[in-house]
Amino acid sequence: MESHHFTSEELESFCRNPDAARRMRLMRHLAAGCPACWESVERLAGSAPRIAESPPDPVVLAVERWIELARTTGGDLRGPPTSAALDRLRPAHRAALLKARDERLGFCRLVIEESRELVSRNPSRATGAAREVLALVSSPELAGLDERVYRHLRALAQAHLADAYQMAEDHLAAEQAFREARSELALGSGGAEIEATVDELEADLAMAQGRYRDALELLAEAERLLRRSRPGERVAEVLLRRGFALMRLGEVESAREAFHGAFSLLEGDKNSRLRLSVLHNLATAEVRAGDFAAARRIMQEAEPLYATSGYELIRVQRQWLLGIIAMHTERGDDAEALLHQALRGFLDLGYGFDAVRVLVDLGRLCILAEREWELAELEELFRDLLRGSEFRAFMASELRKLQELAREKGRSPPHLAETIARLEAPDKRGSGRN
Repeated sequence: MESHHFTSEELESFCRNPDAARRMRLMRHLAAGCPACWESVERLAGSAPRIAESPPDPVVLAVERWIELARTTGGDLRGPPTSAALDRLRPAHRAALLKARDERLGFCRLVIEESRELVSRNPSRATGAAREVLALVSSPELAGLDERVYRHLRALAQAHLADAYQMAEDHLAAEQAFREARSELALGSGGAEIEATVDELEADLAMAQGRYRDALELLAEAERLLRRSRPGERVAEVLLRRGFALMRLGEVESAREAFHGAFSLLEGDKNSRLRLSVLHNLATAEVRAGDFAAARRIMQEAEPLYATSGYELIRVQRQWLLGIIAMHTERGDDAEALLHQALRGFLDLGYGFDAVRVLVDLGRLCILAEREWELAELEELFRDLLRGSEFRAFMASELRKLQELAREKGRSPPHLAETIARLEAPDKRGSGRN
């Protein structure tokens, strides 16, 4: 252990302005379980406001979790954390927090988990942050503590790096990182939850590549591992992913069963983010099944969770879902307003494929309400999205579905065929991706 201890002032300074040298030193020192420095974290918790560093740093986020816990327990982490305090943290953090004083690698685990936070907060920075975390847990000082546990931590760090590559749409790099994660797992020992997490994250890559059956196999293995060791919220997370894959395969009834199974494993309001994800996807499944009354009831139950969610994407998805429900319950004006809000939201966030789906829903609404002339106005919103043959083909496919609906209703929107023809024409502007 290094002789220099970190004061609460130094920790606060680091959290506001992290740098590579101090990051490595702080990481190793806290991972080694230094009581004096953990007491500095506790003192920081009692006096400092929540750190709002942006973009966040995984070590900063991990220290913040400790600060949050210290505040909840009255600024003293020397005794066992209270149940109420642990309930405020994600399940993967709880074990790390309980063990960080006793096991020198506990804090490393927490830092790895916090790197995942960067994917949702700042996807463009996620890959670089994941590489930094992998370098941190590859420190020779940490490797010498317990090699077999260390191998599993490296596997977890590699899996999160692979997940970051997947988010950046670099699937070849993601596949290579998962191969390296599997190699580390083969040399490690005793980490069923880590093995399950690798399965879950690799399932995300399989779904991103359209390999939904492969994803279901990976998720089945993750569920088997977790039911043996940690039933409850972790299994609910796997069932949530399973339901999503089944929805993509069009197996709506099976997806509903998976989402209901996930919901049954949630305990009260302990994990609001997971609860919101389950309810949102369950409402989506009810919409796909045509039970709009059930979907509306679920959305009403989830309303407080949407209001407090820190993620803009799910709030935009909420507007989209409410718009579809309104469209099918004869509330045309509400549907139009909600779908336009969702359209703007997806475009602002850069989710072009979802924006196209909203476009099709708006077109469907226009056709059903005999307002075909509005399709021409909608078309103008998507000129900047018409790039890349893959994306153009997707748009053409979705708009052909709209064309079929128009034919069934005996209508012929004047601009729709023209738009489809332009999308299906050879692209002379290059092949940039959305």
